Amino acid sequence: MLSQWWLNKTYLEWRLNLPIYYNPAIVLPRQSYRDFDGQIQFAANFVHGVLRYRSLLDGNQIPIDRFGTDPLCMDQYNKVLGICRIPAKSIDRLHLYNKNGHRHVAIFYRNNIYRLPVYDDQGNKLSADVIYNSLKKLADLKESDEKSTLIGHLTADERQLSAPIYEQLSSIPENKNLFDTIFDSLLVLCLDESYQLSNDKTTGKDTKTLVGLNFLHGGGTKYNTANRWFDKTLQIIVGPDGYSGVNYEHSLTEGGIITALTDYALDYCKTVEPLVHTNKSSLLSKCRIVIPKELEQSIIESEKRVDKFVENCDLIVHKYHEYGKDFAKQNKLSIDAMIQVALQVAYFRQVL
Repeated sequence: MLSQWWLNKTYLEWRLNLPIYYNPAIVLPRQSYRDFDGQIQFAANFVHGVLRYRSLLDGNQIPIDRFGTDPLCMDQYNKVLGICRIPAKSIDRLHLYNKNGHRHVAIFYRNNIYRLPVYDDQGNKLSADVIYNSLKKLADLKESDEKSTLIGHLTADERQLSAPIYEQLSSIPENKNLFDTIFDSLLVLCLDESYQLSNDKTTGKDTKTLVGLNFLHGGGTKYNTANRWFDKTLQIIVGPDGYSGVNYEHSLTEGGIITALTDYALDYCKTVEPLVHTNKSSLLSKCRIVIPKELEQSIIESEKRVDKFVENCDLIVHKYHEYGKDFAKQNKLSIDAMIQVALQVAYFRQVL
């Protein structure tokens, strides 16, 4: 369990942008779908896999992690779902997990934000079929709904600059439903339309690099950065052409906890049959945002800062084929230490 002073000093007091500096990104194995229907089928199954994992968490059925024979603290397993960081001028605060709450997920699509219940009134998990058929509504909305006014990118801006904008937006009564939808959601599901980012730093780069950049920061406000909420501990990102990944806010949880959850959900996705389309009404509801005229220029300035910040990030993704994490585990090596040494060797060979 993190001490409060460490949490404050290491994370909540820092005013830097969350993406790139703090939020890690994970690229999941490529899936077989290549169209929008397959995209939302995978998204529905993955979300349902997370619901099943939550049941294990709430029932204390996750096997205890151990270092050798010594049991490890499992507190961080309860710091993944339902958590949201909230920007403030000097120190951020956290919206924490409630075992009896978080009955919906927040859907981000074309910069619009939707609320999708994933439990019924008795607290039972909704099936993947119900989730899928609710997401089908997005195919119809795509033709009628324009991309929304950008606000998701505010969570990618410097904290002391985005906090005043957030405070004003969240104080407007008409925006309460939108912010409650995000804060109280079990997770954020981002459905992207493209990963084909284009700027001076992406020219000539291959698909795996573009996909990695998209999951790391979204590519800027012309692409997917506004289709994110980087303050949410767990963002599942499902893009086109079989590409999916995770971006997570790092203050309360480590990567091993996230990968345990995503591995479970991916394994569940491998066991399911194709979902069936029905004509039942969708449970999806759209959240509206009211932006006062006096904030419009501040939001535009935030867009410019975020786009410049994103463009300054350079990345090339390489895939190493000789061995992976199993080799490290078999030889009782620290994977973190191996990566750190690899970075040092790469820098030595490239620069020194």
